[in-house]
Amino acid sequence: MASKGKPVAKSISTPSLSTMSGSKGLSLPPSSAASKISVAKPAAAGLSVFKNEALTAAAQEREKAKLEDKIAEAMADFQCNPEEEQLNIISKYISSTVELNALVLSRIIKDYGITSTFGTSIMSHVVRSVTLGEEGGLVVLKALFKTHGRVLEAYALPMIPSLLTLQADKSANVRDLSTECSKLLGELLCPHSFRIVYPHLDTLMQNENWKIKVAALNLLQLIAPRMSAQLSPLLPALIPRVSDCMHDSKKQVQTAAIDAMNEACRAISNEDIRPLVPQLVSVIAHPEESIATLNLLLETTFVATVDAAVLALIAPLLGKSLKNRSSVMKRKASKVIDIMCRMVQNPFDVAPFKEMLLPALDKVIDELVDAEVCEVATAAREILLKALGEGKALVAEKPALYTVAQVQAHLAKALESVLPAEIWVGLPLSRYAAQMTAHLVLYGQPASTVTEESTAATWNELVANSTHKEWKDCTVPYFKALLSGKHAQNAAEELNSPDLEEKGADLSDGVSRMGLKPRSGSMGDKPSPAGASAEKLSSLFRTAALGGVADRQLESDEDGTDLCNIEFSLAFGGKILLHNTFLKLGKGRRYGVMGKNGAGKTTLLTNIGTGNIEGLPTTIKTVYVQHDDASDDHGVALLDELLLHKDLVGTGVTKEEAAAALKAINFTDEMLENPRSCLSGGWKMKLLIIKAMLSKADVLLLDEPTNHLDTASVNWLTNYLLSQTQLTCLIVSHDTGFMDRVLTDVIHYENKKLVYYHGNLTHFVSVHPEAKYYYELEGTTLAFNFPAPGRLDGINSNTRSILKMENVSYTYPGAPAPTLTNVNVKVCLGSRVAVLGANGAGKSTLIKMLVQESEPDEGTGSIWKHINLRVAYVAQHSFHHVEQHLDESPVDYMKWRFHGGVDREDLARPNKKMTEEEEIMFTGDKKYGDVVEVMGRRKNGRTMEYECSFVGQIQGREPNKYITLEKMTEMGLLKLVQQCDAKTAAMAAGLDVRPLLTAEIQGHLNDFNLDAEFGTHGTIKRLSGGQKVKLVLAAAMWNKPHLIVLDEPTNYLDREALGALTQAIKNFQGGIVIISHNKEFTDAICTEEWFVKDGKCVTKGGVEETDKKVSKVKKSTSAPNLSEETAEVAAAGNMNKTINADIVLNPKTLEALSKKQVRLLERCAAVAGVTLKDYVLKINCKSPEWKWL
Repeated sequence: MASKGKPVAKSISTPSLSTMSGSKGLSLPPSSAASKISVAKPAAAGLSVFKNEALTAAAQEREKAKLEDKIAEAMADFQCNPEEEQLNIISKYISSTVELNALVLSRIIKDYGITSTFGTSIMSHVVRSVTLGEEGGLVVLKALFKTHGRVLEAYALPMIPSLLTLQADKSANVRDLSTECSKLLGELLCPHSFRIVYPHLDTLMQNENWKIKVAALNLLQLIAPRMSAQLSPLLPALIPRVSDCMHDSKKQVQTAAIDAMNEACRAISNEDIRPLVPQLVSVIAHPEESIATLNLLLETTFVATVDAAVLALIAPLLGKSLKNRSSVMKRKASKVIDIMCRMVQNPFDVAPFKEMLLPALDKVIDELVDAEVCEVATAAREILLKALGEGKALVAEKPALYTVAQVQAHLAKALESVLPAEIWVGLPLSRYAAQMTAHLVLYGQPASTVTEESTAATWNELVANSTHKEWKDCTVPYFKALLSGKHAQNAAEELNSPDLEEKGADLSDGVSRMGLKPRSGSMGDKPSPAGASAEKLSSLFRTAALGGVADRQLESDEDGTDLCNIEFSLAFGGKILLHNTFLKLGKGRRYGVMGKNGAGKTTLLTNIGTGNIEGLPTTIKTVYVQHDDASDDHGVALLDELLLHKDLVGTGVTKEEAAAALKAINFTDEMLENPRSCLSGGWKMKLLIIKAMLSKADVLLLDEPTNHLDTASVNWLTNYLLSQTQLTCLIVSHDTGFMDRVLTDVIHYENKKLVYYHGNLTHFVSVHPEAKYYYELEGTTLAFNFPAPGRLDGINSNTRSILKMENVSYTYPGAPAPTLTNVNVKVCLGSRVAVLGANGAGKSTLIKMLVQESEPDEGTGSIWKHINLRVAYVAQHSFHHVEQHLDESPVDYMKWRFHGGVDREDLARPNKKMTEEEEIMFTGDKKYGDVVEVMGRRKNGRTMEYECSFVGQIQGREPNKYITLEKMTEMGLLKLVQQCDAKTAAMAAGLDVRPLLTAEIQGHLNDFNLDAEFGTHGTIKRLSGGQKVKLVLAAAMWNKPHLIVLDEPTNYLDREALGALTQAIKNFQGGIVIISHNKEFTDAICTEEWFVKDGKCVTKGGVEETDKKVSKVKKSTSAPNLSEETAEVAAAGNMNKTINADIVLNPKTLEALSKKQVRLLERCAAVAGVTLKDYVLKINCKSPEWKWL
């Protein structure tokens, strides 16, 4: 058998049905011998197994036997037909309403498998038939539900809207069948499918047809008891929707809604609230019960944690009570808020109800006369704010670490790696198994066990946290169907073969390396072949999904022998860092000390190293390795100094042993003979580590040990630490890869306590997701603010090209071959591009062509950019610009660079500055009509024309010429054109009117964390390398660029500044192109990569569509806002509104000022520090402005 599209099975163990001989097909014309089966009459009494309940047991058995005979006869006739006719028979059976035909189809699925060609055909016809509301499809679906159960779930879930909608159908048969099918589906649904079902229910509960509302509510009532873990987090959204139905005009909807609400609210895990659920549901339908319900809440002693599910049920009552006219109800509601919010542990639980409760409390406090009630409301408000996180801004819902789609994709890949060759991972059952397991690992924990930090760091960790029982429930039923039927016999045999053990051993290698035994077990003593295969496939699937992560169900929790277990406190500089906490260190354990900046991690290591921890055993030898060892070596040879160190005295280490240890990590004889001061930072770090190794310490204290170490040295240190079974380590490091490889435990600072977690960094972050911010670039408290770029004419999307190169090549002068060949790239406002490649590959060459600092080989392609595009290009060696102004302050440098409203350094770039030859040619002998100066430009249709003055022009009589861009290029005046474009782009950014005042420039430098001490009062030569980078970045951003091109921007930035740059780039509304070897930096921000290698540029990734809009040009922070001033004058009254106050008259001509005159005068007024109107009023015939007005 061959099926269309991707085959569901690569081989079939039985002969093709199309080659089998036998009687004529069942779906042939009426003359066919089999037609009597395909058109069986409904009048044949006793054939239905659904209507013989009144018969005796013996009669039922006889009828069942007769039915089996008829099914067997129909199956024999079915198998004797060619495949094409068999598919026609299936279609005809589904279109009929005879239950016998439905049972035959069910038997076909049982014999051949639901994933076979026949099974696929049956299910596709059923789905289409039910969607169209056909009775025949419902009859078949009902029979399939009864005979195949959970297997149908993957196919039936998409039919939920149709099944519920059909319960309002005009046909009574269709209504009854759809109701029964909905009930059967609700009874067999996987408990982890609620988040898939709920969107359908939510939509249908809002339907205008009351019968459809009732159908949705009935299904919710049916499935809620089995899906409490999945349902509970959704109660904040579900309760308001069902509450609306409780107030519906139809009594049937009200009743169904109350029943559904009671069942849904049983998902609340708070034992204090569960007994009150019926009353809390009743008060929604009967508001007159509010006082009694509030009394019940006040009489309840709350000891359990209050979560979002509890608040979702109670908050509406509290909100309405606070708005009630009765001060008694307001007081009671305020008191309940006070009590409930004291039991909230997670601010995200109460955040969705902030707008419901906080404004109502504020109104009570502001408007109520009763002082006692106001006092209670004020206290409740304070507790509410504390529950919200001390008033910090919170989103209504904590962002998920993973989406279902992401985890499902990972799990699908894991499943594909273990599926037999005959089974395709894209089958509905395979996809559904991956989907259900994704819902299990993301939402499978009971609500009572979920905390703010209980999200795992990796999807493998999420799998490890799931229970084996639930994993089986989400996989085995579907795998059993996958492996059932004739077409899957080979797959089942493959899973039952002895070779599978080797495959399982390979998959569980990551687990076995941790000293854990593979999981084993079965569902019964003698499972069926398909059942046993499904069990094995489920186990293999879980092992593959774990990806080497230890299974939480099997992981042991054994500590080493304790070196110390003491209680102590720690303070530094008058600040208590740790209070009455325990220091527990096990032999051979490697602890990562974790905490926010300033928590006291280094202070802890220092005090342990010096023995200043009260109660620390004096028998423990500690060695503290800190990279900033600045002690004087007194010119002593490195090897001799090492042997004289106090940590090595008494250890018995010989000179030969010390020399051998140093040479093992590539120290040379010359380095050993020279003093320590001759070493670089990396070699000094290696020396400190070797010294610690040779000291034979019990506890090794490592503070940022990987600083200055290259990759090979970090690997060497990692391997050494992993090889030491008796050495205890305490490590502080921001190198996440190193920490993840070496740690066995984590010590975390929490509320002035040391809290211990077994496992490496990945496992720790699964408990404390916020810990990743200590190591990610986003964790910085420093911030850079890039200006909004402004709009580009015709660019309405962040995916539309603003700069592109097509088929461009470049050859350096004198080079035998091109450095770059046939390069095709484009840049958009949404571009986040990382240019990657080895040194000398041509990355900077590519960038220089992109920003038009160099030109491609003639005739090899073209470079296009938007006519108004503003580009900020920070070259790899961009310091040479600022270093020409070392004795000036950064503010003075900015004033010089942007004087006249243009970027002088930009105009001085090679692509815009005329060479000596061009200057001579341009200023040489000229004839009438030659261009003297480019004054401006205009767009004439699709053609750009440039306004030029010319030789011999008579002022006032002969207008300027407009020459097209093509003609200007032919005349050799392209650089004049580019200078004009640069000036026009600068004007569009407002540079011509932006005041170059100290306050304005310093405000801009503050956006890049270069404060006034360095920006205004210091000189450039006093700046560090990182500060110079900040200055270069700030200067590049002055013109509000649309595109930022950075060549190795991270070279001089510390980690905090790098994090600030990362965040600024993420928030920037224009395009970004970056050359950097810092993979962490580029991975954090770039969605597209350009690989430059062997003269080619290969692109990968692309632009991510965002909802960021390009903002209008921001007004100057120091220039006066004329429109606001005008508004203030208008608000004062007594004003003739027939006069346009915004018009400023020319004092010379008494006509309105032109736009050009306004721009010039605004700049003068800004320098003078007055408004434009005031400045114009002071102009007279003696003023210098009078000449050009």
